[in-house]
Amino acid sequence: MKKLRLAIVLGLASTIASLEIQADTDKSLYATVSTVEQRNVDIQLSKAKQGDAEAMARVGRLYAKSSGREYPQDFDKARYWLDKAIEQGNTDAFYYYAKLYEEGTFGKKDPVKAFEYYQQGADAGNMTAMYFVYEGYRDGKGVAADQKKPNTCWMSAQKRAGHCVLT
Repeated sequence: MKKLRLAIVLGLASTIASLEIQADTDKSLYATVSTVEQRNVDIQLSKAKQGDAEAMARVGRLYAKSSGREYPQDFDKARYWLDKAIEQGNTDAFYYYAKLYEEGTFGKKDPVKAFEYYQQGADAGNMTAMYFVYEGYRDGKGVAADQKKPNTCWMSAQKRAGHCVLT
């Protein structure tokens, strides 16, 4: 029962924290491709070339996930723009890299590499990545399962988000 309560609290707090942090900047994975302007790689590429780190991350994700209909899928360009976004301090780029490795977009699924990127994103302050680090330790995804580390990750995420969790 305590685990269920923790899972519910974790889910709610993670959602609230993510929404609070990301609502104004529209940074979540699905929100980054939610408008016509954001889906248009040409517009995002123009913004990226002007130094917009969020656009750099979007362009990287768009090139990696392209179906090839509107523009070609290009992993070299995807990595280039994700790396540039990281250099500019965009934490979503770590999360995008993690998802791309987790899904096997760059070839074979690589949960270890995905976890490394989630960890880097979490260390840089990305709340969504923090949740996936928690989940990785809890479920042994890309890292050895550890019963103590999920709680440490959870408390760290809550502290960083400025929330108090009652368990």
